[in-house]
Amino acid sequence: MILTIFRPKRTKNGQPPVSRSYRGRYRIEKSGNIEDVPFNTTDKRIAHQRLEQIVKERQVESVGLLAPKIQRAAG
Repeated sequence: MILTIFRPKRTKNGQPPVSRSYRGRYRIEKSGNIEDVPFNTTDKRIAHQRLEQIVKERQVESVGLLAPKIQRAAG
């Protein structure tokens, strides 16, 4: 399982500017895709808590103990 918090960086005019907000990457199964999630927050602890919440929800959905988010929202 991959679970990472980071701030995107890129090179512009030779300088590496860093984004103010955090993003998260996670992968639950080895055969699954790596998903990238924006958090729009500048606090690393909040971003990490949100990512852990998303991963827990996805794991419960993959086991079948919880209906998918689309079905829950429609209900």
